[in-house]
Amino acid sequence: MAEKSSTKKILPLSNINDEEVGGKAKGLNKLLKCGLNVPEGFVILPGEKPEKIDEIKYYYSKLGNGKVAIRSSAIGEDSEEFSHAGQYKTFLNVEGIENVHKAVINCIESVSSNRVEKYSENLSQNRENKIAVVVQRMVNPSVSGVIFTLDPSTGEEKILINAIKGEGEALVSGKAKPDLYVLSREGKIIMKEFSGEKAVLSELQIKNLVEEALYAEKELGRALDMEWAIDKEGNLFWLQARPITTINKITINELDTPVDDSNTLFTRANVGEMLPGAVTPLTISVFVKAIDIGLKWMYEKVGVYRKNEPGRYVVHFYNHLFFNLTKMYKIARCILGTSKDSFEINILGKTLDDTTLDPPIAFPKRFVNSIKYFGFISKHKKALKKLEKTAREFRINIDLPTSELYKEIDRNLDFYNKTWYRHYIVSSNSGMMNGALVGFISGGKNFTEEALTKSALLLTNIKNIESANIVTSLEDMAKEISSDNTKRQEFISLSLEESLKWLNDKNNGKVYELFSNFMQRHGHRCIREAELREKEWRENPLELISILQSLVKGNTFSNKRNSNIASKALLDEIHEELNLKGLKLKIFDMIYKKAKEGMQNREYSKALSIKIHGEFRTAYRVLGQKLVEEQLIPEQDLIYFLTHEELGDLINNSNSKLVAKAQVRKKLFAQQRSLQFPEIVRGKPEPILISSDERENITEIKGTPVSHGIVRGKVRIVKSIEDAEKIEPGEIMVASFTDIGWSPYYSLISGLITEIGGSLSHGAIVAREYGLPLVSNVSNATRILKTGQEIILNGTKGTITIMKK
Repeated sequence: MAEKSSTKKILPLSNINDEEVGGKAKGLNKLLKCGLNVPEGFVILPGEKPEKIDEIKYYYSKLGNGKVAIRSSAIGEDSEEFSHAGQYKTFLNVEGIENVHKAVINCIESVSSNRVEKYSENLSQNRENKIAVVVQRMVNPSVSGVIFTLDPSTGEEKILINAIKGEGEALVSGKAKPDLYVLSREGKIIMKEFSGEKAVLSELQIKNLVEEALYAEKELGRALDMEWAIDKEGNLFWLQARPITTINKITINELDTPVDDSNTLFTRANVGEMLPGAVTPLTISVFVKAIDIGLKWMYEKVGVYRKNEPGRYVVHFYNHLFFNLTKMYKIARCILGTSKDSFEINILGKTLDDTTLDPPIAFPKRFVNSIKYFGFISKHKKALKKLEKTAREFRINIDLPTSELYKEIDRNLDFYNKTWYRHYIVSSNSGMMNGALVGFISGGKNFTEEALTKSALLLTNIKNIESANIVTSLEDMAKEISSDNTKRQEFISLSLEESLKWLNDKNNGKVYELFSNFMQRHGHRCIREAELREKEWRENPLELISILQSLVKGNTFSNKRNSNIASKALLDEIHEELNLKGLKLKIFDMIYKKAKEGMQNREYSKALSIKIHGEFRTAYRVLGQKLVEEQLIPEQDLIYFLTHEELGDLINNSNSKLVAKAQVRKKLFAQQRSLQFPEIVRGKPEPILISSDERENITEIKGTPVSHGIVRGKVRIVKSIEDAEKIEPGEIMVASFTDIGWSPYYSLISGLITEIGGSLSHGAIVAREYGLPLVSNVSNATRILKTGQEIILNGTKGTITIMKK
């Protein structure tokens, strides 16, 4: 009787006809009827609740009694009008009839949760909230992902594939960076970008995905967004099919800054180090806006531009950040003592041969502007004290009701803008003194690579550099733990969670004190620390614990720090070359001293500004939690995919369309993260097309030497925190940029290569203080080199030699 009873409530996926089973089940049924390979399964019809195990036991046994995936299939879900993504519970790898029955009941009951009911009410007052449940045999994938039969952001007739190793949940959530393939409708690869060293898909797998997806599109009569998985035996399974509904509504570059002049010069240097990679809409509307306003106020203050003159200094394309070099170059024409070379050194870390500037403005105006400029940078000590006071005292009251908390954040945004303006005052003083030092060493002539190298070597062994302290503090902890072999063995045997508890145990004396001091001083830092979505170290300390355990296990923390100090011999050499005597010598020594002070102040100013930024990060996170509690959004993470202004609209007007917009943006974010751009480009930046043959037959590449020394070792390409966590002691780290969040890993590596950066970049400062050879401005380093490759890194000459097997 159990079987007969179940047939009234349950149908195999292949037997669905006109029954109302929801978008997910209906889509799977259509794929089955097309003849595509869909994991075997059954659907429990809406309105039916199998109270007894026997009611589903028969159908579960037909799947082999093994692991299954249990998902909702709501009426209207994945339709062209509504999205319930993230609303209902999904259960993966469920095994055993009792567990399957429990998961089915939980899935059905999720429809009646306050969150879902309220959210559905916000979407449509007249739509009945009903749910079916799909149970399918679980695929054990070696690779999985999503394929779009049309570009969902533009509607262009291109096929997009996102692929990731293992299960696709990390891709859907936006937590993992996928491989990206862009193909023509004929299956020709137009562009590809790998998240790791090797492609996760073979050419044959790509071919099969494209052919079957286009076949499904033809049979179903509409463009499709399809989820897929390939198991360890190489079998392709289709897990879901939805109509593409976002064409011409939300695009991958919907937030792009308008470009009026195709001759405008943009660069990702400098700003790409401040906040590398793709940036969420909330961060664009808060942080990016603030640093643009800070630069605007600075340029107006020193007389370069009139007040409220139109134009952006910090721009964004495909959610990646760039400086508008054309607009910023004007400072070199308007102030005495500045030049094209000095400007480029501060922004790019190098000079450009193929750019020219208009003639300088009239001398009287330049003279007046110069007085304004020196008045501006002379306030760096006052600005630093103001930042110190603010970082110590400023707090946002996160205990307010939702609408009041939003207003509290909004009221403080002008103050937030001023924070970054003050950082620019401190940073500009550092940049000016660094330029003066390079200019002095160049003998007052055009800047030379030799002068850049010498100035970089001189800017070493600076006391209390904030970013370098991260590395030294971690090593101090590692040394203290290793000083007692019993403690050492105990620490390295613990799990990360247990190690964290161990470090927070007051009974561990000096180690506890060192860890507490570290978190108090640096706990607000993290990788991509200006991105509001990222979690700071005090919230997510386990990555630090992992590094600390590696240090203790490998004893890799001795005899490296300050091995590359500025020697008296180099100073004597410069004194002799430039014939520095008397007043000239005093001026040089003063500039040298001020350049070192400026670098120290700039790093400290950045740390203070990020600490203030952390108050807003916390406030927005709490705001997101409150919006979930009030059923205005289905998940807290969606807050980062709305702008600050859109959040106001959502809170004040319950604008439910914004939720769907945020969901689509989050889905597109994985694609944005996979894009790469040239360092300098004229006209609107477009993603780089990747050539698979690019690194063949290359034996040596060259960049700018920034930290001296020679080392031979194996390459570790680092594009994400997941890559960084794989670093082995002694490897040479290769990255597009340097980031404060990479600092702890400097204890493990033997050298560093970056695609962008100069002598004042974060990586350069820490590398010099820590005695690590560093070569920067190495174009396409992350694509030419590959993990495991053996190279010789020469930080004195700026060369990387690739060793052949």
